[in-house]
Amino acid sequence: MAEASQGPLRVYVEVHGNGHQDTAGRVEIATVGLSREDAWRVKTLLELIRDAYLRGRPETPRLEIFVEPVDTLRYSASASKSGGVLGRSEKALHVELPKVARTTSREAYTDMLADFLSQWADLLTTAARGR
Repeated sequence: MAEASQGPLRVYVEVHGNGHQDTAGRVEIATVGLSREDAWRVKTLLELIRDAYLRGRPETPRLEIFVEPVDTLRYSASASKSGGVLGRSEKALHVELPKVARTTSREAYTDMLADFLSQWADLLTTAARGR
């Protein structure tokens, strides 16, 4: 990964899926390099995007959004943080999608996630310029 980034890995995002019943109604996002305030912003941004996408789509489930360290997660990506690429990143998101977001509601949640990541990247760029 370091070779591909051609320098320090400033931002990294990985997306996983799980089928655990305890997390069936939520998207979980483990984080690296984000303060509690940053995590709250990530959570709020994704909730706003989710709600905008779900307007007029009653067939698509409204999954809760859990973001570390604001929320307690089942999937905290601890192994990847301690010995994997997450731990070598300045800022990182480890996104866990439940089965419904990868099957019957895949298109909606793929679009939401793409929009969210694009907007989050814009926020990171704007913040970096402001330093």
